[in-house]
Amino acid sequence: MRIKKITCISFLMLLLSLSISSCKLSREEKTRVIIEKMNLVQAQQENYSFMAISLEYATTAEDSQKINEIEEMLSDEEVYNRISDAFTEVFSDNDINDLYEFIQTDAYDKIFVSDKLFDEIELKFEDLEVAIDYVINMSNSYIESDETNLPFPIDRENGFYEVGNYYEGYDMSELEFKAEPSVSMSDILEVKKTYNNMDVPEISITFTEEGSQNFYILTEEYIGYPIAIVVDKFIIAMPIVMGPVDGGKATISGNFTEDEIDEIVKSLQPE
Repeated sequence: MRIKKITCISFLMLLLSLSISSCKLSREEKTRVIIEKMNLVQAQQENYSFMAISLEYATTAEDSQKINEIEEMLSDEEVYNRISDAFTEVFSDNDINDLYEFIQTDAYDKIFVSDKLFDEIELKFEDLEVAIDYVINMSNSYIESDETNLPFPIDRENGFYEVGNYYEGYDMSELEFKAEPSVSMSDILEVKKTYNNMDVPEISITFTEEGSQNFYILTEEYIGYPIAIVVDKFIIAMPIVMGPVDGGKATISGNFTEDEIDEIVKSLQPE
């Protein structure tokens, strides 16, 4: 019984010690712990670094000094100071104390670290994703079979092409295609066969860093218009661009057989 009492007292003393230690931290120290725990510096750097990369493709050599200044503004300490200033504007001392206590809990880890909550939420909406994918696949199938004649032979290398002279109800033979692809084989990092929620095979493409930027520019400029996807001297798909695609990934889907997809994946493999 005495051993149990000593153990209990020791545990309570430990909790008290931790509590006192926590109270000794200044507001600034707690703020730094919160920002580091939430990976806010890294998140901001990744966000603006992508934009900085875009500038390299959109500016001339004389702008390089300005780009260097922007990169310096993305240093760890500079980004931290800006976020810390934002915390000062938004949170009171009590707010900071509450946040500091919260990030120490299992509840915080389940939400923001392990992704357990978001994984569970995603499962609850799985049936909705299946329904949406079904409608999209049916729509794509109708458009491809009714308005296009694919695959269509063309003397072009593998890649993603801009389409000129496009009009509603177009004839494939009257369309104009650029001589060089806007996104070429050298822009592709990985190609593989995947399956959507309807268990339909698709071609999943991951682009290189430069390829991601090229694909984003292509889809941004061609919203509402088709882009041609050429594989082995044939246009295999010509989807209408609904909006700019970032993230460095693309998926080709349509009325392809398993064997056709295997051949496409093989042909698009980076050298």
